[in-house]
Amino acid sequence: MKARALLECIPMIHRTKTRIYKELIESGHLAFRPGVKRLLSDAREAGLKLGLATTTTMDNVHALLDSALGARGANWFDAVGAGDVVEHKKPAPDIYHLVLSTLRVPRHECVAFEDSVNGLRAAKAAGLFTIVTPTQWNHDHDFTGADLILASLDDASGSALTLQKIDALLSAAQTATTAHTGKTP
Repeated sequence: MKARALLECIPMIHRTKTRIYKELIESGHLAFRPGVKRLLSDAREAGLKLGLATTTTMDNVHALLDSALGARGANWFDAVGAGDVVEHKKPAPDIYHLVLSTLRVPRHECVAFEDSVNGLRAAKAAGLFTIVTPTQWNHDHDFTGADLILASLDDASGSALTLQKIDALLSAAQTATTAHTGKTP
């Protein structure tokens, strides 16, 4: 009986969480993590396709993107997939499959940026090169399988992650895959 009552409360709890999240964003208390906007801007200027694959709702996506990138921030992306549009959320790869099918870019040319174990599992299950930047709450989790783990996309020492470094990492991974399997990805 208690489990049923709890299940009935989930939609109300989720609506409340979403409202609080949007209030935090709109008040300026939540923003992109260091380096995210810079990398997005660089990728956009380079003419790269951008996709967003998240487990949150589209309302939360628009609130964050509009706050961080300006009105209609979602227009920076060629494909946006939110967790409320797929049957199975991360760690299932469903959201990545949806975004990849919209982007129409070969997966071996894509890089996923994740910050959680479930996100890492979803990205790897979709066959993507994956860079993980753990948060302060999960930095001690097991990110085995990540292609690269960074504390931040920006580094005060001047060694920030750049598109050139990402391209070199992706090329090296493709070369290693070809050498190991004898097949081009």
